[in-house]
Amino acid sequence: MAQLGVNLLNQISFNLIEEPWIPVADFGLASLREVFTDPSLISIGGNPVDKISILKLLLAIAQAAYTPANIAEWQESSSTSMAHACMDYLDKWHDHFDLFGETPFLQMKGIKAAPIKSFGAVIPSVATGNTTVLTSYNNDRILTNAEMALALITQMSMALGGKKPDNSVVLSKGYKGKSNSNGKPSTSKPGPGIEFLGLQHSFAIGKNLLETIWVNLLTRNDIDSSGMYPVGLGYAPWESMPVGEDCENAQLLKSSLMGRLIPMSRFCLIANNGIHLSEGIQHPNYKSGVVDPTITFKPGKKELKPVWFHPQKKAWRTVMETLGHLTTNPNPETMYCYQLKCATQKLLSIDCPIVVWSGGVKVRTNAGEQYFSGDDDMAESMITLPYRADYDDWYESYKSELKQLDGLSKRVYGSVLRYYKSFNMKDALVAVKGSQMFWEYCDSLEQELLNSCDREDEMITLKDKYASLALQTYSELCHKRTARQISAWVKNKPYVEPYCLNKERYAP
Repeated sequence: MAQLGVNLLNQISFNLIEEPWIPVADFGLASLREVFTDPSLISIGGNPVDKISILKLLLAIAQAAYTPANIAEWQESSSTSMAHACMDYLDKWHDHFDLFGETPFLQMKGIKAAPIKSFGAVIPSVATGNTTVLTSYNNDRILTNAEMALALITQMSMALGGKKPDNSVVLSKGYKGKSNSNGKPSTSKPGPGIEFLGLQHSFAIGKNLLETIWVNLLTRNDIDSSGMYPVGLGYAPWESMPVGEDCENAQLLKSSLMGRLIPMSRFCLIANNGIHLSEGIQHPNYKSGVVDPTITFKPGKKELKPVWFHPQKKAWRTVMETLGHLTTNPNPETMYCYQLKCATQKLLSIDCPIVVWSGGVKVRTNAGEQYFSGDDDMAESMITLPYRADYDDWYESYKSELKQLDGLSKRVYGSVLRYYKSFNMKDALVAVKGSQMFWEYCDSLEQELLNSCDREDEMITLKDKYASLALQTYSELCHKRTARQISAWVKNKPYVEPYCLNKERYAP
C-alpha cells in the first residue's frame, strides 16, 4: 500500500485485484482475489454506503463473469463455481483494474480539465468549507490508495448531489444535460442509489461473502422479467469505457442492469492527493419506471414510488412488507424489492434460511445541494426469517402484529402529549421522542416477533413485553414526583389493555 503523501503521478500500480482495499468484517482489508478465493470471509465491512457500493461492484464482476440463464441453471452452479468463473474473468481483465496507469479503473482522463478537489469533497463524513469539525474523524486528510479506491467506487452510484463536481467540463459535444436553461453549469444530480432523499437498499445474505454474491445474482430470465433494462445485462464499463456523458457506451449503460450496478454517475480522475470530478451519466429514475433492483418501491398508477430511507426504522419494520411475494397470492400494490424477490426464490429453492440486510442513507436536499442535518444518517440492520413450509399465515400474522404495534406507539405518543398539555406545555417534540423511544426499545425484540408472530401462545408473553415497554417509555418521559404530576400521570397513562392478550394484568 502506498504511504501517505506520496505523489500519485509517480505511483507505478495499485491493482484492485491484488492489493487489499475492501473492508471485510473480522478480517481487515482484502483484495478482489481474496474475496473470490477465500470462503472464510463472512461479510463486507465499512459503513452502509460502503457496503452497498462494494457489493454492487462484486455483483457486477460476478454478473459479467457468470450470468445463468434461469433459476434451474443457477441451482446447478455453486458459490465455488461462480468464484472460479470470476477469477478467470478478473485474470482476463487484470490490467483494467489498476487505479493508475494508462487505463485507470473507472476513471475518465478527459475530465482532467476540472479543477482538483480534495477527497473530502466526496466523503460525507469529512467537514469541508465552514462545516464544524467535531472529531478528528471529520478532518480532511490525505487518503491511502485503498481509501481512494473505496471513495471512487462510492461515487459511481452513491454520490450526493451538489456543486462540488465541476459541470463546466462536458465531454459529449453538444450535450446539454449539465447546463441550466441560461447555459451556465448546473448543480450535479445525486447518484441513482441516492436520488432525492436517500433510498433504501436490500440484499439477501448468505453464510459467507461468496454465497451472498451467489444468491444475489440475477439470471437472464430475472433481468428480462423486470421490464426495466431494455438491453438486458449489458457490459461492465471497464470493458469499454464511455468517452462522454451521452456517447454510445453511455446510452448502453443507461439501458442495462450493468448500468445500475456501476452507473458512473460521476466522471472522476485521481490526481495528486485529490480528484478531478464532474457529473457523469444521467440515468433514468423512478419517474421513468427504472430503478436499481436493490431499492424498495411501491407501484403507482403513473410512476413508481420509492420508499425513502429512514435510519430510525429497522429492517424488521420496513423490509417485511417487501416479502409479500413469499405468499401464495401476493398483493401487487404492496412495497416491492426486485432483488429480494429473486434472491429469496433462490434461497427457498435450495432450502437455505432467508437472511435480509437493509441499509441506506437519509439526506436533505436544498436547491440541488444534498447534506446531512437533524436526524439524517446512515444506518443498517439485518433480519432472519423463521422457516415455514407455507408463509401465508406467518406473513399475515406479522403484518397484523406490526399494525398493532404501530397503534401502541400512537398511544404512547398521545399519552405523553396529553400529560404535558395538562401543564400547559404543548411541545409535541417530547411526544415524538416518546414514540421513537418506544420503537427503539422494541428493536431488541425483533427476532422474537419474527419467530412468534403466528404462534398465539408465544405472543401472549411477547405482547406483555411490548405493553411493559409502552408503560416504561411513558414513565421515563412523564414524571410523577409531585401530587399534581401523579394526578396527570394516572389520568393520561397509556391504555394498553386492548393490545394485550393477558388483559387482566393491564386493566385500568
